Amino acid sequence: MENLASGIAAFVMIGLAIYIVFRSYNQLINPQPINTPIIGAVVAFISAMIAIILGTYKYIRGKKSKMSSVKLEAFNTIKDGTASGLAVVALILVSNGFLIADAIVGFIIAGIIVTIGFAAIKESSYVLIDACDKVCIDRSYMIKKIAEEVENVESAHLIRLRKSGPIYQGELEIKVSSDLTIKDFNEIKNKVINKVQSVFPEVERLTITLAEKDKLD
Repeated sequence: MENLASGIAAFVMIGLAIYIVFRSYNQLINPQPINTPIIGAVVAFISAMIAIILGTYKYIRGKKSKMSSVKLEAFNTIKDGTASGLAVVALILVSNGFLIADAIVGFIIAGIIVTIGFAAIKESSYVLIDACDKVCIDRSYMIKKIAEEVENVESAHLIRLRKSGPIYQGELEIKVSSDLTIKDFNEIKNKVINKVQSVFPEVERLTITLAEKDKLD
């Protein structure tokens, strides 16, 4: 649900971006003067400062919680701050007679919103279909190396990782000596899991199995 909410929020953001493009286009082909632009610039500047500070705080909290919806909200707030900052520039230019500045800044803001929205849709879509990107590939390689460093593990392969919200789950197949007992294998398995989770605490579930040729009696 957390990733589904992120995807829905991203689609709403893209819808708002389309509306901004529509308004900006109308302003471009038929520029209209803005009343009290300096007062508007002052208000927009204050808004930008507040939004950027709040967005930075949310990003820090979201990074600690590893929740994509919180990080999306942080980027959305920072985006609001950036948009307010660009509005300051547009209002100053409009007050000096450059009426199309309002439309140009509107297109830029819409572009920023679309970029953040598509990035959020990509991330949430990966999670919802149990897929992952380069992060999973890099961590899979590291987990394989960590497992092979454990005593009596001859090799490790078939590592698969998938993300579920802020956590990762995976499967790992290892090859061990054929003279080991099931008890020995369980001890090795626990060592691998503990070592992996000490490096990657977000990997909450790691299923470890024996290679087909190494099934223990």
